[in-house]
Amino acid sequence: MLLGAGALGLLLIHDLASSPWAALACLMLSFVGLVVAGRGSGRLSAASILLVAAFLRLFLVPLPPSLSNDVWRYLWDGRVALARENPYRLEPEDPELLELRDEVYERLDHREIPTIYPPLAITLFSICAGLPASVWIWKLWVVTADLLGCWFLLRLARRKGLPLSRTIWYAWNPMVALETAGMAHVDAVGVAATVAAVLLLVR
Repeated sequence: MLLGAGALGLLLIHDLASSPWAALACLMLSFVGLVVAGRGSGRLSAASILLVAAFLRLFLVPLPPSLSNDVWRYLWDGRVALARENPYRLEPEDPELLELRDEVYERLDHREIPTIYPPLAITLFSICAGLPASVWIWKLWVVTADLLGCWFLLRLARRKGLPLSRTIWYAWNPMVALETAGMAHVDAVGVAATVAAVLLLVR
């Protein structure tokens, strides 16, 4: 399966920022696999769609977040909230947060800017920031949220009488899997919440 081969290639490259052309080639291979799968996906069940989606994401969890350092800002903002400080008032370089500085702080960009993330996201960040192996815990949370979004999407397709196979364009999308499981972006939580809201509105 080309989707799996592309994901395996990304996993073997590991540090994608150091080999951008190889990473791009693997993504292109995965997208070819997605198109091929889409043309022959007429009778896919919801369980099989979710199973492949989970496989693609869990396969990429071991990747380091080399294409984005947003996850470090998530954990920093969560740590600030855990310390009962205000991440909307204090930027990372503020002297009041000197005691919190460590390797997470060293990985931050834009240390002169307070957080831009909404309160619910800060709450989620703070839960993970207080746990050991916080990056991996956060990645698993993002993957769980994204798979929940896929499930909501399947339910929405069924409720609207649409073919379940249409959901693979999101559920099996290589870029979605990479940006959620690999780079650990919080957007997956927003996607799941949005699809859930639409599902509740559609009769």
